[in-house]
Amino acid sequence: MLVLAALIVLAGTVTCHSAHFIKPCHRNDRACLKLSAQAAVPILAKGIPSLGMKPLDPMDMEEVKANRAGLMMHFTNTKVLGLKHCKVLDLVRASDSTTITLKCSVALKGSYSLGGKLLIVDISGVGPYTIFIHDIVVKVKLNVGEREEQGKRYWTIDSWKHSADVTGQVRFNFHNLFNGNVALAKQILDYANQNWHTIFEEVSPPIVTAIVSQIVNETTKLFNQIPIDDLALFLYINMLSVIALLCFVVTSDGVSVASFFPLCKLGDDACMLSSAKSSLPILVKGIPELGVGSIDPMYIPLIVSDESGLKLKFKNSTMTGLSGCHVDDFKHDHIKKKQYTKITCDVTLSGNYEVQGKVLILPVEGNGKYNIDIRGISVKCNFNLTEFEESGVSHWKISDDWSETYKFKVRDGATFHFENLFNGNKILADPVLELINSNWKDIMEEIAPPIIKAVIVREVEAVNMLYSAVPADDFFVK
Repeated sequence: MLVLAALIVLAGTVTCHSAHFIKPCHRNDRACLKLSAQAAVPILAKGIPSLGMKPLDPMDMEEVKANRAGLMMHFTNTKVLGLKHCKVLDLVRASDSTTITLKCSVALKGSYSLGGKLLIVDISGVGPYTIFIHDIVVKVKLNVGEREEQGKRYWTIDSWKHSADVTGQVRFNFHNLFNGNVALAKQILDYANQNWHTIFEEVSPPIVTAIVSQIVNETTKLFNQIPIDDLALFLYINMLSVIALLCFVVTSDGVSVASFFPLCKLGDDACMLSSAKSSLPILVKGIPELGVGSIDPMYIPLIVSDESGLKLKFKNSTMTGLSGCHVDDFKHDHIKKKQYTKITCDVTLSGNYEVQGKVLILPVEGNGKYNIDIRGISVKCNFNLTEFEESGVSHWKISDDWSETYKFKVRDGATFHFENLFNGNKILADPVLELINSNWKDIMEEIAPPIIKAVIVREVEAVNMLYSAVPADDFFVK
């Protein structure tokens, strides 16, 4: 949605004199367009006052009012954050139009007032809000015409249209719903976040319209002043690609964690738990902009266990399902610098295994492919935070002592499949598989600890990468 705003502003305000930092490209040379766009990023990111170009991050949106399907919405003092990471999916230039498709992420923060029905449920509230949109794919078609005045030709924006769809996810956080009734608010927020795609289609159009209309009006003023002869055509085309890259990469010298996670005040435990719940799938998916890689699927090269006479190796394993984990509890003690988390997951682990020894009462040996489905595993961790300084700014780091205190419990069951036990002898293998699947709880207590520890190690690495990229104070509302 914000793509169009940025696209129009930049496409409309660059003259051939002032765009010396842009490398000219042929309209069909997509590789050149992208390279030139990248070169222009640091300059355009700061804005160009001489061209009337202001920094676009944060973008201020004073007021949006709408009444859609019985829902009264009033958003005020909204800031749009995180305009840094758009990717160009497609760019098509015709004689009188340009169509561009991009994928971006953005967060909106401000104040809200809601009243009426949200789909089928009643909703009311006034307070601060955050909407995080991860991976929105926006397709924009901009139709450009011409007018003539005193012998000079000027461009006009005759019309525009756009479509948007979210391929990642949207998370809503509205504080003080139902005048602070936590129980009712939780039900509505859970409902909204479970049905985020439908809710987004309901809520987003007036916000999009307000942003685009404001930018189109401003850009029209600029087109009225700058003749086409001062806008080299190849630069105009090139700037569209610049926008594709810059639409969310402008004006920020650093990375804002608010672009990805809802922020809370210190001591607001309910907000922190809500934020942790909405943030987990985002963190699991990975945040390349912050140096945080995806951990679903998670690759684990080696897990070794030698307990109770059973020697077990899992090699080249892949775990899937972490994206569906649920945060049951989260606490942050800012004074003691401690964090506590409890999450519950359904996960699958597969790869290669080697086993030798005795499982319960039966001898076992073999090597080959394996698959373990674990249902309803809850993991509790207590983390101690240390602090370190970088460029005069304090950052957190999770200490290694968590490995002595973490606990887990498999609540709903586990299913094991090991190929090639006893070198493929099914007469020997089948009783062992039946035994371990019938006694899954005992088996998990025996073989799971090194698996769980290996997974937590990777998760801690991901969180520490996040903490390394973002100053400690930036995780909270000031």
